[in-house]
Amino acid sequence: MESYWVEHVLGSTVTGVTLPTIEEISKLCDRAKRILEDESSVVSIQTPVTVVGDLHGQLYDLLELFRIGGLCPESRYLFLGDYVDRGHHSVETILLLLCLKVKHPSLVTLIRGNHETR
Repeated sequence: MESYWVEHVLGSTVTGVTLPTIEEISKLCDRAKRILEDESSVVSIQTPVTVVGDLHGQLYDLLELFRIGGLCPESRYLFLGDYVDRGHHSVETILLLLCLKVKHPSLVTLIRGNHETR
């Protein structure tokens, strides 16, 4: 699901994106949770890396960032949290980030912001 959905989102307009099924989302979340739980709370990140601040559900901004900065595996990203809230596409934004984390765990680092609390 990750590869297909990542390519689907990156290659389409937001209005044309069909969300994965509940079952697919559940599997994705389980896989991402295992990866994130296995990571240390302090991580070393190789450079060069693109540091990305608050996205707040702004999927268009995220897609533009990938257009300019490149996609994994050509680029490495550190996302500083606050992935959801405010924007119209919070679900699509976090799903895309989780897909990328599962697909490229060593190239995508997700740290928790105040919207990603326990």
